Amino acid sequence: MSTRSIVAEPYGDGWNGRYIHWDGNPQTRVTQLQLLVAKYGVEGVRDTIIREHFSWSSLNTATKGLSDHDDKSRFAFVDGYGIAHTDISLSEADDWLFRHTDKDFAGSDYLYILGDKAIIVCEYDNELQTWQPLSVEPYEYAGLLQ
Repeated sequence: MSTRSIVAEPYGDGWNGRYIHWDGNPQTRVTQLQLLVAKYGVEGVRDTIIREHFSWSSLNTATKGLSDHDDKSRFAFVDGYGIAHTDISLSEADDWLFRHTDKDFAGSDYLYILGDKAIIVCEYDNELQTWQPLSVEPYEYAGLLQ
C-alpha cells in the first residue's frame, strides 16, 4: 500500500509542493531528502522535485531506471531522484501544485517542507483537517554518502 506525501518549499506565508505516491513515511522520506540535498543542494532539489516535474511515483536515490511494470507512456526515470509522472500536461501543471490553502491533498499522509536549513515534517490530521508538525529534521548528512 502506498504512503502518499507532498514535498514542498516555503512560499509566502505557506508552502507549495508536489505529490509523491510511494514510500512517503518519515523513516524513508527524510533520509531520501537528506541524501538528495547532500548531493544537489536544497535549491537543486526544490527545482527538480517541485518546479521541473509535476508529480512523482517515487523518490528513491537508488532507483536505476524504469522497471518492467512501469508504463513508459506515463513514467520517466529521473537520474538520482526516482520515477516521475509524465502523463500530466503543462496546462494541468498548476492543478498538481499543492498549496497550504488547499482542502484536498490527494490522500497524502505526510508533508515535507524543504526549508533553507531543515526539513519540516508534518502529518495530516483527518479529524482536524489540517497539517500537524511532527519534527524538524536538519540537513545533517554526516555518513550518508559514505
